[in-house]
Amino acid sequence: MAGERKITLRITSILIGILGLPLIWMGVSLMVVGGTPYYFCLGILMSVSAIELWRIKTRGFDIYAAALLLPLGWAVYEAGTEFWLVGSRIWLVGLISLWLCTPVIRRQLWGDAVPGLLSMRTVQICLVSSIAVLMAMTFNLLSNPVLSIADTRYGPVQNTTDWQAYGGSQAGTRYAAHDQIDKSNVAGLTRAWQADTGVIGRFSGTPIQVDDG
Repeated sequence: MAGERKITLRITSILIGILGLPLIWMGVSLMVVGGTPYYFCLGILMSVSAIELWRIKTRGFDIYAAALLLPLGWAVYEAGTEFWLVGSRIWLVGLISLWLCTPVIRRQLWGDAVPGLLSMRTVQICLVSSIAVLMAMTFNLLSNPVLSIADTRYGPVQNTTDWQAYGGSQAGTRYAAHDQIDKSNVAGLTRAWQADTGVIGRFSGTPIQVDDG
C-alpha cells in the first residue's frame, strides 16, 4: 500500500512539474517585453513544489499552498470579483490543491504522523482565502442585473426572401428575411424536418429555395 501511495505522489509531482516548468519559460518571455512577472513566479513555486514532493518532503505541500495563494491574489487584482474571469485563472491550481489535501497524498508525506487537515496552518490560510474569494465571486455573479433585450431593428434585411447559396447568400450571412419570427415567439419554434447526409464531419450543403420552389 505504501508503494502505491509513493507512486501516486511521484506522478503528482511530475504533473505539477510539467505545468510549472513551461510557466517559467513563458513568464521570462513575457517579462522581457515588459509583461507581468506572475507567470514566472507561479512557475517557480510549482516547480520547486514538484521537486520537494518528489523527494517526499512536506515543505512541497507548503510551497504549493503559496502557489495557490498567488493566483488567488493575482486573479482578484487583475479581474476583480468577476465570477468567470477569476474562476478561469484559478481553477486548475485549485483542483491540484484539493488533490494534495487527499489522505493518500498526506499519508505519503507525513507517514503515521499525518496531521489533521484543518489543523494545518497552511490549509487554514488557503481555506479562508479561497472561501473569501469564492463568496465575493458568487455575490458579484448574483448581484449582476439581468438586462432586457431591446426590440431594435438594425437597418434593412441583409438577404432577400430567396435562399440561393450556401449560407443564404454569396456572403454567407445565414440570415432569413422573415418578419414573422421575433423575440415574442422564437421560443415556440420547433424543428420542421431534418435529413441525414451520411457524410461524417462538416457538410457544406444547404436547401436552395427560390420563390415557392
